Amino acid sequence: MQRLTKAQRKIMDILWNTEKPLSYSEICDINSELNVNTVQAELRRLLKFEYIKVGEIGYSGTVLCRSYLPTMTAEEFQTRCYIDEMEKLNKRPAVELVCGLLGAEKSKKQRLKDVAELEKMLEEYKKEIK
Repeated sequence: MQRLTKAQRKIMDILWNTEKPLSYSEICDINSELNVNTVQAELRRLLKFEYIKVGEIGYSGTVLCRSYLPTMTAEEFQTRCYIDEMEKLNKRPAVELVCGLLGAEKSKKQRLKDVAELEKMLEEYKKEIK
């Protein structure tokens, strides 16, 4: 996964928080800090990385323009970034995440409960993938 620049992150946040496809001008209307030229350039990059896609082509006044949609949710994007970073370190993402979260729990009693619940969930998961 390609890391997002600040401008790309602002654009993606707008797209993630909107229900409909947006044109570059609508994105600029939502966040006036964004420059039209910057938004157009970053949309091209985001298309190249396949983080967005053309949702529809329509008219803005008398000019044809494209509107864009994200290809993944914000949560999916964060998960992919996490997995990529862990793989770069030759770590197993799921195992490291679960162990890290368990280690963050202060109460030993709660950790034991969490481990027992995870064991049940893993047994169910094993049945599903066999």
